[in-house]
Amino acid sequence: VPFTVAADCGVAAMMTAHVAYPGLDPSGVPATLSSGIMNELRRTLAFDGLVVTDALIMDGALVGRRESDAAVEAIRAGVDLLLYPKDPRRVRDSLASAVESGALPLPRIEEAMRRYERALAAATRSTPPVRRGPYDSADSLADAMLRQGMVRGDAPRLTGPIDLVVVDDDVGGPYPPGSTDYTARLLGPELVDRYGGGSRVVLVFAEPRAWKGRAGLGEVSREALASGASDADLVVLFGHPRLAEQISSDAPVLLAWHRQRLMQQAVGRWIGERLNPSPPRP
Repeated sequence: VPFTVAADCGVAAMMTAHVAYPGLDPSGVPATLSSGIMNELRRTLAFDGLVVTDALIMDGALVGRRESDAAVEAIRAGVDLLLYPKDPRRVRDSLASAVESGALPLPRIEEAMRRYERALAAATRSTPPVRRGPYDSADSLADAMLRQGMVRGDAPRLTGPIDLVVVDDDVGGPYPPGSTDYTARLLGPELVDRYGGGSRVVLVFAEPRAWKGRAGLGEVSREALASGASDADLVVLFGHPRLAEQISSDAPVLLAWHRQRLMQQAVGRWIGERLNPSPPRP
C-alpha cells in the first residue's frame, strides 16, 4: 500500500531492500536483485521514477556473491543507481565488462542514466516555498517529541548535579559513532557531576547498524545497563522503542529516538526543566 500511494503521488525515487519476499519472488533473491519485484514496481504500479539500492556495504545483497556481481545483477534487474559500494572502481569495471560481454544490455544502462539525469534536473529546479508545519524550528519539534516521550513510567523530578552514565551500543564497528556529550555540554558543569549526589540518568545509544548483525542491544550493553541502570532515576533511550523491553531496570524510560545532536540537546533541555534545586556544594 505505501508504495502504491507513493507511486500515485509521483514520488521521485524509491529504495530497494536487501530482503527476500517469497510472496513476490519465489526465487528467494533479495528485492535489490529481483527482476520480478522490479517488474511489479514498473508495470503494476506504473512507477517510472528513480530506483536506488540500499547501501551495498550491507551483507544482505551480497550473500553468496561478490559485490561486483551483485551490482551487475541489480542493474540488470531494473535498479538505476547503486548506493555505497565498498569498491566503486571494481563495481564500475564489472559493469563495463558486463556491457561489453552482453551480460548487461546497453539499453538498460541508458534507461538508468535517463532516469538519473531526469531526477538530477528536477532536483536543481527551483521549488515553491515549503509550508511550515506547527513547529517553528527543529528544536521545537524535538522538544514536542520528548514531551510525549515517556514509554515507561512517569516523568520524574530530578535533583542536580546530575550523574550522567553513558551506555553506547554503537561503538565497535567500522565507522565511529557521533559524540555522546551534547546533553552534558548543554547542561553545563554546574549541573553534571558523576559523584555529586544528584539523580542518576543513564543515556543509552543504540542505532540500527548493519555491522552489528542483530536488532537488539549487545551483551556488553546489557551488562552495563544491569549495573549502571539498577538504581537509575531515569533512562533515556536514543533508539527504537522496542529496545525499552531490554532495559531490565525499573527506572522510567524516556524515548529520544536518535543520537544526533538535535535530540541530545533536547534531552538536556528536558532534564533542565525537571530539576529540583541542587543541594549546596560543600
